[in-house]
Amino acid sequence: MLKITTKLDNSIPIFERLAKIKKLFSSSVTFWTVVSPISLFILSQFIALAWNEKLSEIVRLFVKDAPEWVQFISELAISYFEKGADWFYVVGAFLLIFLFLVAKYLDREGVSKDDIEELKNNKSTENYLIQRIGQLEAQLLQANSSEEIERLVDEVSSLKLQLLALQIDDKVIDEAQGIIELEAKAGIPKALELIEKNNPKSQVEKLREQMEKQAKISRYKASLYEWIHQWEKAESAYEEAIEFAPNYDNYFGYAYFSQVYRADFKQADKFYRMALNKTESLSDRATILNNLGNFHSKDSTKRAEALAMYEEALEVRRVLAKENSKVYLPDVADSLNNLGNFHSKDSTKRAEALVMYEEALKIYRALAKENPKVYGRDCANTLVMGVYLFGANKMQLDEALELLEPYPDNYENVGGLRQIILELKEAR
Repeated sequence: MLKITTKLDNSIPIFERLAKIKKLFSSSVTFWTVVSPISLFILSQFIALAWNEKLSEIVRLFVKDAPEWVQFISELAISYFEKGADWFYVVGAFLLIFLFLVAKYLDREGVSKDDIEELKNNKSTENYLIQRIGQLEAQLLQANSSEEIERLVDEVSSLKLQLLALQIDDKVIDEAQGIIELEAKAGIPKALELIEKNNPKSQVEKLREQMEKQAKISRYKASLYEWIHQWEKAESAYEEAIEFAPNYDNYFGYAYFSQVYRADFKQADKFYRMALNKTESLSDRATILNNLGNFHSKDSTKRAEALAMYEEALEVRRVLAKENSKVYLPDVADSLNNLGNFHSKDSTKRAEALVMYEEALKIYRALAKENPKVYGRDCANTLVMGVYLFGANKMQLDEALELLEPYPDNYENVGGLRQIILELKEAR
């Protein structure tokens, strides 16, 4: 109402002029015969103007998610008609709203097969998706909150799936099948030639690369869910990664997740073994065997299997350490610790266990001396292990506490290790 009142107030001079015009007519009948239609027209324009301003807001609301060209045309129509107070714009606005409602309904119901085919052949759509994915990935690098990261990862995943759908064209199957139906076995060479032409190796490699990238995104998403302890969603993301790319990284990631966060050793065993079949790396093989040995050693029925895994892992790591001691010597110490711990539970193997433990401690002490920030915690853990399992001198506990000084309590359970040291010191 305020807008109508304002327009009427501004238009009072119009009625003053009409009053002066009255003197030009000899009778009031003639005057009102002429003026009445004009007055009604002016009044209708004021009403239309009020409608225009409200409808303009509604039109802008409806087209805010539309393509840029639709928004541009809508703004042109609004700027042209809004100030004109024309009923044509009111009718046009209602028509525009109706068309957008129909479009939204059709979009909700889905598109036809012809529309899908048209979309697949639309190169500009593919270019847009590539450009949009690049923009979102750039935003992902700058995102701070876990919620924002999760949203961006989901959107990138969705767009990459759309891009894959555009790049895959399976209509060639129908064409090839038509050749086979006409020519039977004799048509196989022609059908294969058609498939190779429409689905070249370069395109296959490109699609495989896209799927591996999508798997990498899903695996990263899983790590984010681990971070915020949403285990079901993390598990689902790992499974999604394996569907896109059943490779070593995805099998190993899911196996480690199952072992550490779900305590599902049966599933961990399954996917560790699948990871073994996907790698030729000796280092990767040793890591998997070491992890398998860790949880099988806790099962009395699988101790022999665990021992074989530990021993093979140690053997592989010793070979690698000869080639590159700086990289692989810490892994040798890790395997020695595991075997020492394993044999310490067997009274007939304690001497052997002690030899392995002492070799591991020697390696870790040398590593911690060279780089205390990286290996101080491992060395401290080994020192504590010696006191707890083999009755080593309690002075090792003071040495362990000194090595732990640079670490906060929440770093790899350092707080728990400090507590164990204090308890051991009090007990002795």
